[in-house]
Amino acid sequence: IRRPPRSTLFPYTRSSDLFNALTDQNLALHQAQTRALSGHQITTKIGRAIGAASDTQQALDVMCAALGEGLGADRVISHTLGADLVMSLGAQWHRPDLPPVRDLAELPDMGELAEVLWLSAESRVRDDLMVAETQAEERVRDFCRVTGARASVIVPIGYGDRLIGMIYVLMVGEPRAWTASETGVVQAVAGFVAKAIMEAEHQEHQREYVERV
Repeated sequence: IRRPPRSTLFPYTRSSDLFNALTDQNLALHQAQTRALSGHQITTKIGRAIGAASDTQQALDVMCAALGEGLGADRVISHTLGADLVMSLGAQWHRPDLPPVRDLAELPDMGELAEVLWLSAESRVRDDLMVAETQAEERVRDFCRVTGARASVIVPIGYGDRLIGMIYVLMVGEPRAWTASETGVVQAVAGFVAKAIMEAEHQEHQREYVERV
């Protein structure tokens, strides 16, 4: 007795595989669209909060808290840099069960890294800071020791050709595969903060001018 060909025994196998593949693609597309929409909503909310801040310190405080809660991060740190790339103002947010960084001045010098990232229009995203290649850098080891970071998104704050500061969005204890949408949120927020700082400085200069007059 001759057996029928496989395509006759299982006439729907090929179409079923195709259907499953299309379903997986549609699900991945839907998830990507959902993340993008969520990222847009988070960015808009944070932008409004920063715009309502009364000064640079409040803008940094608001931004850290909103980024941490919006992205589900463990810790967010931000600071401004002076002309000599030394930390000026600083702010931080962390999960309630985590201790704060006792002194942001303990952070390793990131001024040079910030300048490189800003001039090259880049961010530094690390899904796992404990890999050997990353841990080979002394600065990274010191940063992990001070903050407890296991994964990070580092984005410079700048305006035009001026470097203003840095944002660090961190996970503690476990690695995290950051999405392009999440990184995009941090980059967009860095732009909002830069504009808020520039506007605050402009208003301060105007007040000083009026006082002199």
